[in-house]
Amino acid sequence: MLLFSWRGLGFLVPVAFFVAVGIVILFFDGRVYTNLLIFLITTVLCLIIGIIIKVYRKSTCERSTIVTTTGIEKEVLVINKINKKTGITETTIVQDTFFGIHVIYWSIVSAGISVYHFVNI
Repeated sequence: MLLFSWRGLGFLVPVAFFVAVGIVILFFDGRVYTNLLIFLITTVLCLIIGIIIKVYRKSTCERSTIVTTTGIEKEVLVINKINKKTGITETTIVQDTFFGIHVIYWSIVSAGISVYHFVNI
């Protein structure tokens, strides 16, 4: 069984892939280069979604420095929410990942797969 693992808006990566598959099946079905088109469209969609998420997160989240378990300081985006029951401020680290890879970097992965399909046509 394949387990999809995402955080935040990382679920948009497979959504972008399936949208690309739908576009290619609808308009370009039966061509030699369908795999290339699927991954090129996925590249563009992941890049656009990743940029939108990055701009949105920068405007709505705060930057904070945390110390990891290995003692390394790391700057992350956080959301501070006040718990209505207890009145305590809760801090949540914001990550938009799919299988641990940020959404914007999936465009690089998809571009690499596109190059592979282009070379092997």
